[in-house]
Amino acid sequence: MQKHGRRGSAGAFHMLEFLFSSFLLLVCAGLTCSVIIPGRAILAQSLGTSGTIRGAVVDPSGAVVRDAIVEIQNPVSDYLRQAKTDSDGKFAFANVPFNPYHLTVTHKAFQPAVQDVEVESGLPVMLKISLQVAVVATTVTVTTQANDLIEKTPTAHTDVDKSLIANLPIQSPSIGLSQVITNAMPGVVADANGFFHPLGEHSDTTISISQLSAEPIL
Repeated sequence: MQKHGRRGSAGAFHMLEFLFSSFLLLVCAGLTCSVIIPGRAILAQSLGTSGTIRGAVVDPSGAVVRDAIVEIQNPVSDYLRQAKTDSDGKFAFANVPFNPYHLTVTHKAFQPAVQDVEVESGLPVMLKISLQVAVVATTVTVTTQANDLIEKTPTAHTDVDKSLIANLPIQSPSIGLSQVITNAMPGVVADANGFFHPLGEHSDTTISISQLSAEPIL
């Protein structure tokens, strides 16, 4: 009887030990998923290669201009797209590859407007374009020259200016620079501490900061 009692106690102990081990495995698996999934989401966002251009066209009084023709063009890549403003004077270009573009807005009742736009991250480029009333007939010629669109730096890089930083979601000022680099640059992800981590060899990555001002930008 004593032997059977000891065997029963040992069996119950082993059963409790098995259940406790299984519980620990489930908890660890849950913690692992909670860490890995956000990392994949950040990676997918960082590796994007296209953005969006959105805007509105208004007249000198601020009233919306409908049926204006908006065109973006990059002569280097032969990229050309057109859109027409809707009843609210708005337009949008989705899935625009990262590049600088010539943007032209024309309407028969207004003078044409021309400006350069650069798509360099997944954040939408927001524009508000004001057209001046046409006094005389005006002809706009968009040349195929693209000297101002050609990058002078031979390596792959991303330029981040104050206007882009102002629109980036910064969650913690203490790691604001890391969040700017992670959100604005393809091929960069955040580590467990929120600091930027370039993919590939670290020795191949260079960060250059210029035109600093006394005003905080983060």
